[in-house]
Amino acid sequence: MRVVTATHRRLSELVREGRFREDLYYRLKVVEIHMPPLREHKIDLPILVDHFLAKFNARLKRAVKGVSEEVMMALVEYNWPGNVRELGHVLEHAMVMSPQSILVWSNLPPDFRHIVIIPKKTQQTTGRGGRPLSSGQPAGTGPDRETILQCLVDSHWQLQVAASRLKISRSTLWRRMKTMGLHHFMKSEKSKD
Repeated sequence: MRVVTATHRRLSELVREGRFREDLYYRLKVVEIHMPPLREHKIDLPILVDHFLAKFNARLKRAVKGVSEEVMMALVEYNWPGNVRELGHVLEHAMVMSPQSILVWSNLPPDFRHIVIIPKKTQQTTGRGGRPLSSGQPAGTGPDRETILQCLVDSHWQLQVAASRLKISRSTLWRRMKTMGLHHFMKSEKSKD
């Protein structure tokens, strides 16, 4: 029999305080794996967002393709006391409330919107009707096809690395790759490995 347990408390301290059984602690403590809270590895947010969108698309029979820059910025700004489970709940709520294929600010839960403060530059609308990207460029502008392709090649097709270099989110990079027909290159590059 194998037992896997998880806790958000420091059991060693609870044992010292006499609030957790010492014998049980040593029975459970065979292999200890420290999982950092989501607030300590926010670089994984785009990957987690993609995971939850795929999961909820299947469950809810939807076709949500991504989140707006404003939503991604809010997700990055938030401290996530409920970790990945809370992120999943926020995205599921947004998908239930969203009639469109891209999740926007108004789709997020009201209590979440009241807590998160988005930096001013994302709150200013541009003349094109969109919101500025995190790089400060107006929505609909940004790196051209050649720049994106070169950055992808230089980063060995690692989307998170390329997105960081381009100063855009991973989901934005993926959407632009699909729009520009670059996602087909990625599949052919992966098949070469």
